[in-house]
Amino acid sequence: MPHRFLSHTADLGVEIEAASLDALFADAVAAFSDAITEVDQVAERVARPLSAEAPELPDLLLAWLEELL
Repeated sequence: MPHRFLSHTADLGVEIEAASLDALFADAVAAFSDAITEVDQVAERVARPLSAEAPELPDLLLAWLEELL
C-alpha cells in the first residue's frame, strides 16, 4: 500500500511516499478514496478530467483533492 493512515488530532493523517510528484498525487487520490469510501464497492461510471491550480505545491495537492471531492 502506497499510504498509511496515522493517528492525528485532525480529521485524518496520512503518510505517503512516492517516487515522483505524479505518483504522489496519484497515491494521494488513492488514500483519499480509501478514507471516504469502500473502494472495493466502487465502480467507475463516469471518467472526468481533473485540474487544479495553486501558488505553492502543498496548496496544489489540497486543491487537487478538493477537486476530486
